[in-house]
Amino acid sequence: MKRLAHFYGTVKDGKLVLQCPQLASEFLKSMPEDTPVEMTIRKQYANKTTQQLAYYFACLVKKPSDELGFGVRIDGRFELDMIFRQLFLTQMPGTDEEYVQELSDLTVAEMGDYIENCFRQLVELGYQPEEPDPRWKLKGRNND
Repeated sequence: MKRLAHFYGTVKDGKLVLQCPQLASEFLKSMPEDTPVEMTIRKQYANKTTQQLAYYFACLVKKPSDELGFGVRIDGRFELDMIFRQLFLTQMPGTDEEYVQELSDLTVAEMGDYIENCFRQLVELGYQPEEPDPRWKLKGRNND
């Protein structure tokens, strides 16, 4: 099985500073000792979807999962992520064609709506999610 992870950061004084160092560390710890790896570093494109996904997984899935006691499934997906997808991305519910849409299929606008729904759901559960960086353009949260 091929494992692939994307981590984002900035360069400060010639050093890589990760946005989510804890997630990167956890990913690396999950790999067998002495596993050969390859790393590619490139300039990050100004892509709202990248920002949306980073915010979604770091602030609306991983951190609340840890703090609210949601687990990680055997296939590596966060339980809270699967709940959100079932709640907000189920297409043609109640029919034989019912399916859960993948995040990769969402447009920037649809992902913005999805983030807003997830944010609102966490607030309804009594959890206050971290607000996104004000420079990010996350539809429904700011800078639209």
